[in-house]
Parts: sequence; C-alpha cells; structure tokens
Amino acid sequence: MHDLLNQTVEVFLVYSASGSRSLKALYTNADVKIRKTWKRSYTEFSSYIEHQLCAIRVEVDHLLLPGLVFSSLFFLLLTFYQGIGPTVVSYVAFWGTLSLWILLYRAFWHPLRHFPGPFGAKLSKLWTVKQAWDSRWDWHRVQQSLRKEI
Repeated sequence: MHDLLNQTVEVFLVYSASGSRSLKALYTNADVKIRKTWKRSYTEFSSYIEHQLCAIRVEVDHLLLPGLVFSSLFFLLLTFYQGIGPTVVSYVAFWGTLSLWILLYRAFWHPLRHFPGPFGAKLSKLWTVKQAWDSRWDWHRVQQSLRKEI
C-alpha cells in the first residue's frame, strides 16, 4: 500500500493571495488505482496525508503548554477571587460579633463591673497601652494619678 502512495501522490501547499493555506493533491497516471484502493478507507488516506504534512513536521506539545499554564492560572485566580468576598464577609461577621459581645459583657454583665475606674479600662487592655503611650511610657505616673482620683 505504501509504494502505491509513493508512486501516485504528490502533496504540496499552495498559499493564496490572502495568506491562507489550501491543500492540493495531484495524482499521476495511476489515479484510478488510488481511487479504487482508497475508496473504502478515505479516512486512512486523509489521515496519512495529514500525518505527512503536519504531524511529522510540527511538534504540537510545546503549543499546548502555554495554554495549559494560562488556563490553570486563570482557573485558580478565578476561584480565588470568587472566594474572597464570602471569606471577608464571614471573617468580619464572626470577629465583629465576637468583639461586640465581649465589649457588651464587660461593660454591663461582668461581676466586677461595679469597681471604680475609667470606662475604657473596663473594656480593654488597649486603654492601658494608649495611656502609657500618651505619658511617654511613664505608666507608673499614670497609675499614681488614677489612685489619687479614687
């Protein structure tokens, strides 16, 4: 079968004026034999011609790699950015609710709420840090002034 193909078929690419390619097969005097031989299996004939033209001369694997990398990154980034909104909402809802509940509990329901002192000191230790910062880290003087007020 291969020498019949070698004898009878010449294949070449013709470039049209617009730059597109078209495939033409020129048959020799054994055109009738080829048509009878390949009539039953035209798919084999066309796949052999395609293999001789493209598959042997062109490596397709290196063309797939950039597409695979781009599509993978696109998928990962798309799913990542779609998950940011619900994640931020759930994070803010959880920590906001927890912080609010802690502040309300310390201000109104804690057993030591009746002890004298600044209201901010009852709610958080950050009040202490702010007072130390304002006094240039002389916390002992802030404590002395608080004791004098009580």
